[in-house]
Amino acid sequence: MENKSMTAVKWFFIELTRRGLPPHKEIIKCYEQAKEMEHKQIVDAWCDGVHPNKDNTVFAEQYYNETYNHVQQP
Repeated sequence: MENKSMTAVKWFFIELTRRGLPPHKEIIKCYEQAKEMEHKQIVDAWCDGVHPNKDNTVFAEQYYNETYNHVQQP
């Protein structure tokens, strides 16, 4: 069984649109920027937590993609 999760940014976007906020151009632009920020935070945290003195970016990206990538599109 795969362990797929939803990021907080994705959840927030879904809730806004579910509650009637139309996803106009500026909202989507902010959402995309927030997704990138959150992605960097998750990758950085993964790298810092595994081996802080090594470059684990490839493995961190793999972790991110396996855990969150399925929910990247709004």
